Amino acid sequence: MSRAIPIESLDDPRVAGYRNIRDRDLRGRDRLFVVESAKVVERLLFSPFAVVSLLLAPERERQLAAALDRLPAETPVYVAETGVVHAISGYHVHGGALALAKRPRSKALRTNDALEAAMQRPRATLLACAGVTHMDNMGGIFRAAAGFGADGVLLDRRCCDPLLRKAVRVAMGHVLTVPFAVTGDLPETLRRLRSVHGAVVVALETNEHPHVAGRAMPLTGLGTANPERLVLVVGSEGHGLDAEVLRAADEIREIPMRREVPSLNVAMAATIALYERARSADTCLASPADRGVMPAPPGPPPAPCWD
Repeated sequence: MSRAIPIESLDDPRVAGYRNIRDRDLRGRDRLFVVESAKVVERLLFSPFAVVSLLLAPERERQLAAALDRLPAETPVYVAETGVVHAISGYHVHGGALALAKRPRSKALRTNDALEAAMQRPRATLLACAGVTHMDNMGGIFRAAAGFGADGVLLDRRCCDPLLRKAVRVAMGHVLTVPFAVTGDLPETLRRLRSVHGAVVVALETNEHPHVAGRAMPLTGLGTANPERLVLVVGSEGHGLDAEVLRAADEIREIPMRREVPSLNVAMAATIALYERARSADTCLASPADRGVMPAPPGPPPAPCWD
C-alpha cells in the first residue's frame, strides 16, 4: 500500500526543506544533508543514516517501493509531479528523487568506531586524504573505496565535506556506505594507526615532489607486499602531501608514468592504488553478494565532525 503524501503546490510548508536547496543552509540550520537520484536515494534507505523525509515523482515512488518499506512509519514520503519537484528544488538534475537525512554529530578529532573496528580485522585497508577539497574528487575517492573493498576513509580537516550533495552524487551514494572519520591531526593519527594496530602507512606521491626528491618506489608490487593492515595516503589536488605527512609514512610510492605527464588527478591516483592493493586478495574484487556483504553495513553510522 502506498504511503505517499501528495504535494500539489511548491508553497506547501511540508516541503520547505527542499525549496531552492543549498548545502550550507541545510548543514548550518538543521544539520541535514540532501541526496538526489533514485539510485542514491535507494542507497540511503539501506544505509545507517536517519532519513528525515523524501520528495519523489510518482514514477520514482513506484520504483523505490520495496526500499521505502524499510522506513519507519512516521517518515514522510512526499510525492509530487516531476514539474512540481523541479519547481520546489530549483533544479532538474535530481531525476525526480530527493531525500533529506540527518547529519550525525561526532566528537571532534576522534576517529569513529567503524574505522577502529576495521583495523582489528585480519586484513584491513584505509584510505587517508589530506587536503582534498574538490567535491568531484571526494566523490570519486569514495566510489573507488567501495569498488575495491576499502574498509574506510580518513579525512583531515582541510578536506571538503563528503556529505555535500555533489560529492554524494559523484560517489553514487557510496559516501553513505563506506565508513569515514575526520581527524584534526593526520600525521599523529597515522602514527597511532601504526603503533596501536600495526598498520603500514604508504604515502602516494611523485619523485618530483620537493620533499620526496627521488625516494619514492614504484607502486607496482604494493599488493604482493601485502601487509595485513595498510593505510594509503593521498594528498591535495594542488601541492600533494606536506612534509609532516610524508615523515609519518613508512613508505612513499609513486605511480610509474611517462615524464610528459608527471601526475594524475587525486581520485584517479587513489583508484589505481586501491586496485593495486585489492588485486592481491580476490575477495576484495568479488561482488558484495559473493562476499556475503549486506546492502547496509552493520554498526553505527559514519561520524563526520564538521561542527
